[in-house]
Amino acid sequence: MFKRTLLALAVSGVAVSANAAVIKTGSTAAVEADVVKSLTANVKNVAGTALGVDQKFNTAADDNCTALATALGGKLYNPTGVNVAGSGAGTDKATFAAAKSSGVSYVEVTGAGTCTAYVAPTLSTTSNKDGVEYSKLEAIEIEPLIVAGLGGYRAEDTITINLAGAKFNLAKTTDPKLSVDRDGIQVVGALAGNADAVTFDLLDISANQVRFTVKTSDPAKVTVRGNALLKLDNLFLDSTGLASDTTVAVSSIAKNTSGTEFDPAAAATVTTLVTQYEAEVTTKLDAKIDVGADRQQFEGSRKDDTLTLKVEEKTNNKRLVPAEATYTIKGDFSWMSDDSIDLNKDGKWTKAELDNAVKYLGGDDTIKSLALNADQNTLTATTTVVNGVDKTPSWQFVVPGFDDGKLQNPMIAVQSFSAALTVTSDKSVGGKTGDMVALSSADAGEWTLNGSVVVVPYMPFGKITQPILRHTNAGTRSGDITVRYMVEDEHNAWQPLSAANIADAEPGVENMLNLVTDALKAEGYDPEQKSFKVALEIVTNVPAKDVFIYAGAKVDVDGQDRIHLGTFKSNH
Repeated sequence: MFKRTLLALAVSGVAVSANAAVIKTGSTAAVEADVVKSLTANVKNVAGTALGVDQKFNTAADDNCTALATALGGKLYNPTGVNVAGSGAGTDKATFAAAKSSGVSYVEVTGAGTCTAYVAPTLSTTSNKDGVEYSKLEAIEIEPLIVAGLGGYRAEDTITINLAGAKFNLAKTTDPKLSVDRDGIQVVGALAGNADAVTFDLLDISANQVRFTVKTSDPAKVTVRGNALLKLDNLFLDSTGLASDTTVAVSSIAKNTSGTEFDPAAAATVTTLVTQYEAEVTTKLDAKIDVGADRQQFEGSRKDDTLTLKVEEKTNNKRLVPAEATYTIKGDFSWMSDDSIDLNKDGKWTKAELDNAVKYLGGDDTIKSLALNADQNTLTATTTVVNGVDKTPSWQFVVPGFDDGKLQNPMIAVQSFSAALTVTSDKSVGGKTGDMVALSSADAGEWTLNGSVVVVPYMPFGKITQPILRHTNAGTRSGDITVRYMVEDEHNAWQPLSAANIADAEPGVENMLNLVTDALKAEGYDPEQKSFKVALEIVTNVPAKDVFIYAGAKVDVDGQDRIHLGTFKSNH
């Protein structure tokens, strides 16, 4: 006897555990056409089957309520004990109803030969993704569902809902609700109706817990069905402490009038706080500045390069309405000082002027404003959002281009770029705008040279010096060599030295001293007449790794001193 009692208790414990309450995050109502399709698939249209010959609800009296309950995988309830069709007979008339408060489907006999099929909704355990930015403007309401355990609930039972990961906003959560619809109510010996009310009276609420007491119109007869679907409303989260990736979970447990706890529902995540938008750079700026075109345009005679981002919305529930998107792109935009862009040469750029250099290729959004700061290193572009933030916004930059050696157009600087994106909402939530940072700052590419740039910082020229200048191309490609110079104490910017250039120089060693010396003489710097120091920039239109330059000098004084200046590689 003792062993049998223990076994019975063990089985009972398993049954309670297997049929305890569960938390769901949402529901989708059953659709009659879909239910009919499921019930009649591979079923002959004959009397005595669930939906009879016509295979429809609420038409001819050729259905079978008992067979219908079996087909739906639920129970047949006949509280008043009236007659319905027997096995194989088709004399009932069945009506469809999408259950609002039942987690399982069932059929209820409503009269002699009539019944209603309450078809359960599809329940979800997928966590909502609510915007953390939304929570700063408006308290987020959570609306979890409790599917009652097999035994349901009775009058005076207490249901406790616990919150984890956040706190209730007690200033706003002043009237929390727990409710059940008619199809979640069961009445002994009668059909449930509006008069057979079940309510859940608020007992108390704290920062992490709310409790309700079950009240019924007739405690002896009216109960909450097993597997009934209870809906929670008017529960608002406190935004304090909420951040991206915060998870909020709900659990529940019931207690009867004898103080025994039952029907525990394990904690389920009902929402995860996320940033509303996330962006990344998918196509970086990567043009090669053409050293053979005075660094005024890009390799292949191109004048444009394009930056593309990918923007994803991460929320699926509480979200702000986007109004504007602001892109901040940092780099060296000194080339925009060209008079083809800064039309009035005032060092200030209007949107109309910047339109000559910046194009938006994103989609539906339109450019609202463009601004370049005085240091010419930050471009701020704001778009007006149309039909949601563009998913693949692109910004194209167009440089003035090569001016055929006139050196009037600006030189493009070697540089790296970064990009950031912030979306701003309208005022439809909380009466205020909110900023949503989609990309704080990310590598947006770089513009590099398509050749070698070597700077020799110091070379002495004069009567008693004999400079040494050798250019070595250790690769296999030929390319143009161009030279610029600065004389110490005279220049603060590079000057062209075109007479020292070599067109299509082949691999090997070039002694460039005579070319440079003669070119400097043509510019008015004759080492036979005066001594001076010069810095040289030597650009070779071949891979940078292949080029190095040796510079030195011999001084005609006692001992024939040699000055070793060094072997220089590309430093760009």
